[in-house]
Amino acid sequence: MPQFDLALPELEAYRSRTEPPPDLDTFWSTTLDESRQAAEPVQVAWVDTGLALVETFDVIFSGFGGDPVHAWYHRPAGIDGDLPVVVRYQGYGNGRGL
Repeated sequence: MPQFDLALPELEAYRSRTEPPPDLDTFWSTTLDESRQAAEPVQVAWVDTGLALVETFDVIFSGFGGDPVHAWYHRPAGIDGDLPVVVRYQGYGNGRGL
């Protein structure tokens, strides 16, 4: 169960008093430009899982600084159109599993 330090109305009205550094916009513009320049094309490869109702793809895309991010993409088999998607980020120390 989530626990918070403030009651909901206080939490909704809360505004940090922390001031951003003066070069914050420059930092993020530079960081994003460098990452975009280092980016590689997305790689997508079908994976034979043996499942009849689900198609699985091994996906690799560029993350921070062009570092590769590996993911599984699962979708219902036989569907060609666009579908809603759920993204589950594992975080550091976890993998994408099988």
